[in-house]
Amino acid sequence: MGILTESVISNQLGILPEADLERIIKIILKYKCLPEIKSGFCSKRIASFICYDKKARLGTSRFVLPKSIGETETVSGINPDVIAKSLEKARIFIN
Repeated sequence: MGILTESVISNQLGILPEADLERIIKIILKYKCLPEIKSGFCSKRIASFICYDKKARLGTSRFVLPKSIGETETVSGINPDVIAKSLEKARIFIN
């Protein structure tokens, strides 16, 4: 779910073009490599824990976001609301 959510975040921030996002989603869905999302999924709660991720520095979240297929950039300090909305959008693709 990580690469899917990071791709959605990247698109929401205007980094990843819509066409590349759609291609990434199709590839991920084709290989059926996404986990089943259990009931009780709370995107805002998950977003609040992101600052504890292994990539976080000094409590600030860092994401490796795709700029295009095969090219990434590291982005820090993404608004938690953007993260929560992207998690929710990614969940919709899974279910």
